[in-house]
Amino acid sequence: MTDNNLIYKIDYDEQLQLDGFYQVTHINYGKSPMFMDISAKEIAADSRKTSISNKLYIEDVIKSINDFHGTEIDLKNEDRADLWKWFWLEYVHSFFELTEVMSNSIVTAYIGRHAIEMGFKYILVKNNEEFPKTHSIGELSDLVASKCKENSEKWEQIAKACNLYDEMIEDCNPEYFRYPVYKKNAYFAGNSLDISWLLYNFSIILLNQIHYLGLDLMIDKMKKG
Repeated sequence: MTDNNLIYKIDYDEQLQLDGFYQVTHINYGKSPMFMDISAKEIAADSRKTSISNKLYIEDVIKSINDFHGTEIDLKNEDRADLWKWFWLEYVHSFFELTEVMSNSIVTAYIGRHAIEMGFKYILVKNNEEFPKTHSIGELSDLVASKCKENSEKWEQIAKACNLYDEMIEDCNPEYFRYPVYKKNAYFAGNSLDISWLLYNFSIILLNQIHYLGLDLMIDKMKKG
């Protein structure tokens, strides 16, 4: 850790800044979440240009304090797909960053697995397909493989790997790296699991998703930091 890490700057007895838990107050901070170095405001500039979430300043914050709770509805399909893309790419980017500094961590494995799940769902959303309410990367990979006619052997291999992962590594518990206990009183027992091996194979799946979606230039951007 460097001196810039928050653990060096904050003590447990600091006061929580409760006003900030009303999201509408953040509009006047001039901040924005970043997705691959692009601000969320920039991404939403067209799709939500009349929304309170895209305002630059609110004159009377107290009056507007309950007007926004962090979500909105009625997003067009094209804008919905675009939002999926940026969320997914930011998870992919974070995963590859973590493989460098936390290469044996369950947290890195969790982020990678979640990125793979999001990638399959984004592929389906982009192709105007509905995805099932599941977190199973095996089930999602089967669905994607059935629709990917180009390079079908590769997608069949990916689907086989994801199904084996579902069954033989996380025992059909998609929260495997997120919590230590699961349904039916099962608990984490991956004490001999080679996380670096898992990250290597997760990376191959993610790179195939990126290539399929024609986003190879994003890989170059990630490499440049």
